[in-house]
Amino acid sequence: MTTATATQDTKPDTHVKTKARNRKRWESARTYVFAALIVFWCLLPAYWMVVTAFRDVGFTYDSTPFFSHVTLDNFRAAFSTDTGNHLTRALINSLIVGVITTVISLLFGILRRMRWHALTSAPSTWSWGSSWPPRCSPAWRW
Repeated sequence: MTTATATQDTKPDTHVKTKARNRKRWESARTYVFAALIVFWCLLPAYWMVVTAFRDVGFTYDSTPFFSHVTLDNFRAAFSTDTGNHLTRALINSLIVGVITTVISLLFGILRRMRWHALTSAPSTWSWGSSWPPRCSPAWRW
């Protein structure tokens, strides 16, 4: 009699475990589908910019989502200095600013990591370095 009772008790347990496993699979699948939709939604404008950049000017407002009437005239016009465009110079300036900003940030980060505390002794603008990241206890050491 105890064997039959034990068999009856384990049968609902396996059914519950199977339902829980299936629920986890559906939740996982739902998560991935939702993430894929978000990625698609976020990348769609970038794709549309690329398609429009390679499209002929006369077909700019064409609603086909695929490449049609492909030309490089838009890029020639953007990089041409004959019409007063200086896109190349602007891109070089942006590259210079980005590199200098990165080097300065790395320099301050490395000096802070090496415990050079002169950065934290200056008033207001530099003082955030002494409080971030927040220390949990006085014994906290970098």
